Amino acid sequence: MAVEEAKGGVEEMEVFMEEYSKCQVFLAAVFRAVREAVPEGVLRRLLAGYHSDTFHLGDVLWLGREEGDGMPLLHWAALHGNTAALRLILKPPQPTPPPPHLPLNTRFCVDEVRDPWRRTPLHYALGLQEGAALAAALMDAGCSEHTLDRHGREPLDFRDVRGSPALEALLGDLRDRGGAVGRAVGLHVESLHSVYRDPHPDPWDPEVLRAHQEHQRRQRFHQHQHHHHHHHHHHPAKFPTPPSSNFYWPLPRTVVEEEEEEKKRGWSVCKVM
Repeated sequence: MAVEEAKGGVEEMEVFMEEYSKCQVFLAAVFRAVREAVPEGVLRRLLAGYHSDTFHLGDVLWLGREEGDGMPLLHWAALHGNTAALRLILKPPQPTPPPPHLPLNTRFCVDEVRDPWRRTPLHYALGLQEGAALAAALMDAGCSEHTLDRHGREPLDFRDVRGSPALEALLGDLRDRGGAVGRAVGLHVESLHSVYRDPHPDPWDPEVLRAHQEHQRRQRFHQHQHHHHHHHHHHPAKFPTPPSSNFYWPLPRTVVEEEEEEKKRGWSVCKVM
């Protein structure tokens, strides 16, 4: 009896591993389709062609990872700005017939799907300059703007540095990560660690953040001045400075600077009196 049970267990494990291998091939194809931004109909047919007696499609799309990597498909779609793919991953077509047991992804929300930095897909969606549709789809699915990653940053923190060269570099590194991970698997462990290194420069470093906010302020001020000149004074057109520019347009004083000036004036009056 014990021998028969052991034999049955081995056979079940062999079936499981065979299904797992098939899922890895399927996942690799889906990751590639998302990266290459294939038409929605092509991706839908790819998902509709999935079949497994062991793993539900929704579980594979939400919980599956490429071999040697920890980035979920939801995050991958967000990083690539692929709204159509994101919506299909959130609500995939139902394959026929599904496995006999209940799926796992119905037991938790999207915010519980995290990448190696404990970020949700909304962190990246709000960091993209054209991520409004992605963010709307994720929040409709239950994502929160206040879920913290391992550094204590919420998606709104990514929105605050959106468009900064440092964040663009971080997002670009994550998009390029797939090939780097594939090259690093089986190599020296330091090669793999370099893929997941902390960003440099750090978009939230006080000096980097201050420079980005100052640039945004210059852009807003100059765009307002350009609009004003165009409609009323017909002055020669001027255009926003690029992020790499060292030129600073003259700006009105900030509230803090105004308050400091008022304090100085107050002291001057006191001295005269």
